[in-house]
Amino acid sequence: MQYALRRWNSYLRLLAVGCLMLFVNGCAPQTSEEDEPVVTEPPNVLFIAVDDLNDWVGYTGPHPDTRTPHIDALAGRGTVFTQAFSQFPLCGPSRASLFSGLLPGTLGLLQQPKPDSLVVEAAEKHNTALLHSYFAQHGYKTMAVGKLLHRHLPEGSVDMSGDRGDWDTMPDGKEVNYFSEDTLTDWAVYPAPEQEMSDATAAAWAVERLQEEHDRPFMLMVGFLRPHVPWYVPQRYFDAIGNSELVTPPPYKKDDLDDVPNYAIGLNFVNHMPRTEWAKETGVYQDIIHSYLASVNFADYYVGQVLDALESSP
Repeated sequence: MQYALRRWNSYLRLLAVGCLMLFVNGCAPQTSEEDEPVVTEPPNVLFIAVDDLNDWVGYTGPHPDTRTPHIDALAGRGTVFTQAFSQFPLCGPSRASLFSGLLPGTLGLLQQPKPDSLVVEAAEKHNTALLHSYFAQHGYKTMAVGKLLHRHLPEGSVDMSGDRGDWDTMPDGKEVNYFSEDTLTDWAVYPAPEQEMSDATAAAWAVERLQEEHDRPFMLMVGFLRPHVPWYVPQRYFDAIGNSELVTPPPYKKDDLDDVPNYAIGLNFVNHMPRTEWAKETGVYQDIIHSYLASVNFADYYVGQVLDALESSP
């Protein structure tokens, strides 16, 4: 999740953009003619996580060239938290915080927790269950697919798991535009069949679960990998954004990090990661922005697949 190329307007708004939670079928008490409360069934819950999605979605407005119609439609009929920022500028600690309700510093997790069971152990020290476990303790059927904690979820912690796929690197294992053994950062059109990509298979698994009948309330968690690097997606998502030379570059302030602590600098700048100055000087800045926006559009498409299945579910 970490890369030194600036995240422009925000690091990662996990709650505002990167995580979408839907309570399905409603949970507000209904009222009878005699104004006596009527007990309703607990709502089903659909939780969607999108990796490395910043605030470049249509409804937030910062980038004019982004294309996120499905997330925008969801935002239009839901509640949006536009000032909910990531708890930590690194994937694993931020996700651990979201799932536990505790700050990364409280958990003692300031680096990537490997394996995911470390998050469970850290939460248990504070007598706290992780989000999905709490739902399970209250009678929910729990199902998960894709990236949710740093990798997936601890083995055996949900009733049904579709696991998660790999990063969909190039079929020949070679980089295309950025070469480093220490980072997945790269950008290009993905040449292999789209339906075999990890996010496509995760969405298909989630759609199958939504088409099934369930004998109790469920929590379905779906984690998508893009727009995490590598920014490899099929051509049609690049076409949806348009010509890379015409993509609007984000505001850039060279000294923007001068007033942040040294610890934050250490997290933000790693030698093997591309930096904005390098990208601008080598003429690939527009291509990187284009590829990120294409990856966002790709993720939005599969969010839409899951939301459509929700609308038509039993």
